[in-house]
Amino acid sequence: MTFAENIRKYRTLRGLTQEELAAKVGVSGQAVSKWETNDTLPDTALLPDLADALDVSIDLLFGHTCTSAEAVMPALFGYITAGDSGKSFDRRTYDVITAAYKASTWREHGDEPWWNWMPKEPMCRIDLYTDELVGVMFDHPDFPLCTTVPEPKEGYESYINEHSAAYLAALSDPDVLNCIVTMLKRTPERPRRCELAVLLRDAGIAAEKEDEIYGKLKTLGRLFHFSDVEINGQNRRLLSVNANNAAYFLGIYANAYAATYRAELITGCDGCDRTAPLMR
Repeated sequence: MTFAENIRKYRTLRGLTQEELAAKVGVSGQAVSKWETNDTLPDTALLPDLADALDVSIDLLFGHTCTSAEAVMPALFGYITAGDSGKSFDRRTYDVITAAYKASTWREHGDEPWWNWMPKEPMCRIDLYTDELVGVMFDHPDFPLCTTVPEPKEGYESYINEHSAAYLAALSDPDVLNCIVTMLKRTPERPRRCELAVLLRDAGIAAEKEDEIYGKLKTLGRLFHFSDVEINGQNRRLLSVNANNAAYFLGIYANAYAATYRAELITGCDGCDRTAPLMR
């Protein structure tokens, strides 16, 4: 991109008008307009102030790119916070992550990167395999998803243990799933904190299963917070949804959906040059 195009690009990313940028640099709005149309160039003495106002390096203004975090991060955060107004904040964040996935899963097909020649469909899954991590990007209207799993020193097989198996076993119980859905559906008028016996009643589960369900829900420690209180000499089990960690639970199901979805699916991966095995 030209110098003029870069000024307009980074000004827009920062959410600045020409007049606002001009005020930061100490020139007129007309001067900024002429810079962006390539009619004139700013005085060299203004370049440091201009770069500071746009939160980029002078090199970046002139199109000299590099891979340092100092150069890349301002542009990424600029897009996320003040980029395409037609997209939500979450969608802009997803755009940045998927762009990184597409760059990481680079494969040549003739003279073009594979992403350019693949058909553009409503959904696409990109599997990422390197010597240090694996991941998946699932570009789907209902389940946009990006996840990356670094390889621990002990190998990927260390993720498969008794604790993770118990977690998945609890999630596979229809009654447990019914309890989770019932809790997540509770409204402000019915807070996401209640007695376990009430939750079982609302979910249509027999009261006799309370101890069994309690044990399985306790396995999902990140999702629920439990407390026991004594009322009129009786022990009551209270639980509430840990809203900050609900994303862990939803992420598991989104990943499962991405892993099993088949219809009209396009996949690409960067596994050809991997030297380390996925599982030893």
